[in-house]
Amino acid sequence: MIKSNNLRCLLLLLLTTIIYPPVFAQDIAGYSKQEVKDLSKKVEDQILFLEYFLNTVGSKDTPARDKDVIIRESYSKIFRDGKVQVEDDLLLDRQVITNKDITSYLKDIEFFFKDASFKFKVR
Repeated sequence: MIKSNNLRCLLLLLLTTIIYPPVFAQDIAGYSKQEVKDLSKKVEDQILFLEYFLNTVGSKDTPARDKDVIIRESYSKIFRDGKVQVEDDLLLDRQVITNKDITSYLKDIEFFFKDASFKFKVR
């Protein structure tokens, strides 16, 4: 199981810049309780989908063809485009911070791990 502050940073990056930028563009006081509840549910659903998505790519039980489709196409359901940069935190002993396109990051998950498991906590 991969535990890393960098994954938390990725999650925060997704929440603040990619998934729902309008949520953070205004003060929360500008929203009704129902709007906040609805948006919170949407964000939670996206994060749970991201978790499922990463676990599918990292699973030894997922057929190579399915992984290839996810890496080449399905990432666009979560990320703006293939040029989204992710900090490469998959090697624990890396000395230099390296950013990669999301597709390269997903390929690395498939390549470096036989069975990766991601778990996000939504608070």
